[in-house]
Amino acid sequence: MWRLRERGCRIHLVVVCRGDMGSMTLEREGIAAIRRREAEASAQLLGASFACLGEDDLTVVYNARLKTRIVAELRRARAECVITHAPVDYMMDHEQVSVLAREACFCATMPNWPAEGERRWRPSRKFTTRTRWRSWTARVSARRPRSSWTFRR
Repeated sequence: MWRLRERGCRIHLVVVCRGDMGSMTLEREGIAAIRRREAEASAQLLGASFACLGEDDLTVVYNARLKTRIVAELRRARAECVITHAPVDYMMDHEQVSVLAREACFCATMPNWPAEGERRWRPSRKFTTRTRWRSWTARVSARRPRSSWTFRR
């Protein structure tokens, strides 16, 4: 994104979730506030506008309400290029956002799709990131304590 920005592109960063499950030690509201500040700081560093849709982590599902909110962001930003999560990912929230973003790109072109009064818009490109899965082999024996499990790549 930095290279796109250097070439004169406007960047609008949309974060769907609050990041409220992103800690093993902090309470949900505390970590959500930290994640929000981190995202805002990243957007500012990039010179990007920023929107957080405020969904709770681990609860994202395909639905018209959330799709309409994403359509509104696409139309508001007049996005020409959309970069989103890979369709297959380690986290279901990411997969659902990928599907929602793809569908929102289509819905943004439809004049009858309601989205907070924004005019229809057609992004010209949509990209997904590529997730690289590492394969791990676990050897587990019922007689061995957990501390002695071995993992190989």
